[in-house]
Amino acid sequence: MRPIALVTGASSGIGRSIAELLAKDGYDLILTARRLPLLEKAGQEIGHATGARCIPVQCDLSAVDGAKRLIDEVRARDLRVAYLVNNAGVTVEGKFLDHDWEDQRAFVQLMSTSPSELIHAFLPEMLAAKKGKILNIASLGAFWPCFPGITLYAGSKSFLVRLTHTLAVEYARSGVTFTVLCPFTTRTAFIDTPLSRGIVAKMPAFMIQSPEVVARIGLDAVKNKKVVAHTSLLNHSLAILLTTLPPRWITAGIERFMALGSK
Repeated sequence: MRPIALVTGASSGIGRSIAELLAKDGYDLILTARRLPLLEKAGQEIGHATGARCIPVQCDLSAVDGAKRLIDEVRARDLRVAYLVNNAGVTVEGKFLDHDWEDQRAFVQLMSTSPSELIHAFLPEMLAAKKGKILNIASLGAFWPCFPGITLYAGSKSFLVRLTHTLAVEYARSGVTFTVLCPFTTRTAFIDTPLSRGIVAKMPAFMIQSPEVVARIGLDAVKNKKVVAHTSLLNHSLAILLTTLPPRWITAGIERFMALGSK
């Protein structure tokens, strides 16, 4: 029997690329996202190409009960998750008060609370089996002291990095591995927004990676039992600079280069 991987945000981008690679590596898949037609299409194409069983489950993880609904659905089908990929994410562009609180709450729910809830639900089964893999998709933004224009983004990604670190320590030698991947600019719908387009236009092409490359780096990091993985030497170097230089210097550079917080 093939082990089962659960991938959130699996209808496109990094999530879909991860799902394709996991299917080729011998996993059956539970694929979840908000857009059911895209999700079903992804499942059909991956299943046809690899022979993997693909189970699409429409779910909005930004809803207060979104993660619980997904967990209940997995358990109702009597499925055991051996590999959990927390990938789903969005941006909420604008200053903090440009959006009502429900938008901001939903953002935190999707980016931080729901991943934690999914881990809390599926980790006990992995511990009992003495094997399992958890991959969280964060961002180089986790190491920025601020992210004006996407107010809660840096904090939510930093949360994932620290959560992964902590779990890796708490459950060391349990047979379960914990990895957080920190890509920078990836060619997905995530960067095709009014704010992001202007930023990306200023960046050299070599700094923009494909979702397929990012996905492979992430899965290789899991296989090698890395806790924190960066998608290039440049990104790793930037993470070091972002955590060692005085925050006021970094903030000044962010405001000048990205023109954030002013629009």
